[in-house]
Amino acid sequence: MKERKIVIHPITEKFYRNLSKLKNWEETKLVRGQAVKIHKHKFDAMYFTSSVKTLYNDGEKIDLPEFAAVFIPKEQEHGWGGANREIGIVGHFHEGHGIHAIVPEY
Repeated sequence: MKERKIVIHPITEKFYRNLSKLKNWEETKLVRGQAVKIHKHKFDAMYFTSSVKTLYNDGEKIDLPEFAAVFIPKEQEHGWGGANREIGIVGHFHEGHGIHAIVPEY
């Protein structure tokens, strides 16, 4: 079976802003020095980030573009860290997604 990997694509600010206005949009805000605790899901996840500095995956820190669409396969551990501006935002539309736990940045 082919291994499924995280995929990161830069998106435009306008695209991000339009997504964030859609029904069922959920978001987690981060300030400098904060991170979303590393976690995993039993479903494929699609996130949209604004000014989030880092994706944590499997002990690796991956720099993110200013605005990004990020696909996370099910059971893949991941977390988010920091903000390039005053506030970074991790947005999604996942039903049943719990609240992200905020921890000090790794």
